[in-house]
Amino acid sequence: MDVRAADISFVLDKLIELNRALKPASQFSRRLDLDHVGVVGHSRGGWSSVVACRRDERFKACVNEDGNAGGQGLTYPGAPVPKQSILYVEISPVLKPGTTQDDWIVLKQLHLTAEQWVQQWHETVNKEFRSFSSGGYFVQLTAPGMEHYSFSDEVVLRAAKEGAKDKEEMALHNLRLTEDITRSFLDEVLRNEKPTQLHDTSEMTVKHFEAETKRIYGSH
Repeated sequence: MDVRAADISFVLDKLIELNRALKPASQFSRRLDLDHVGVVGHSRGGWSSVVACRRDERFKACVNEDGNAGGQGLTYPGAPVPKQSILYVEISPVLKPGTTQDDWIVLKQLHLTAEQWVQQWHETVNKEFRSFSSGGYFVQLTAPGMEHYSFSDEVVLRAAKEGAKDKEEMALHNLRLTEDITRSFLDEVLRNEKPTQLHDTSEMTVKHFEAETKRIYGSH
């Protein structure tokens, strides 16, 4: 995560250089709005985005898509509490009857049952969000067919390869849902627009943590 977070800041450094470049002129010269930059990542990339935001205040919005770092939360040793608003999106945990540590590798690593893991993880995230100075959103996706890789085109391509049209359409729907949620959050934080998608809770559970009062609302 150290390396990935450093890579993210390195990319921003280079974009700043390109934006400032005059001789030789770059196609990006004076074209980038570097006062409104967000960082978005999925899985380990989502965890890395949180680390990058904690270390680099140039990022104004932080999105973690289903990256829970083995249930450790959104904290990181030696890194300050993030000042940016954070969006954390996760797939609703599937707790099938009889789920064991052999079925879910993280359970074996943490020596927990599935129910204990979910309770511990959600308590941790709720506590952390209340400490974030700019608040943010905790979103749990509950749409049918959602899985960890629904944030990418992997599920869509898999279904298409199998010739499963119904699964492909469901995967496309879920991919668009993840995109809409992320875009809605970035529009709110970076463009000061109303996050309409984040307020439509028909396919997700949403908790909005306000910076001033730390009050939770919009829980579905």
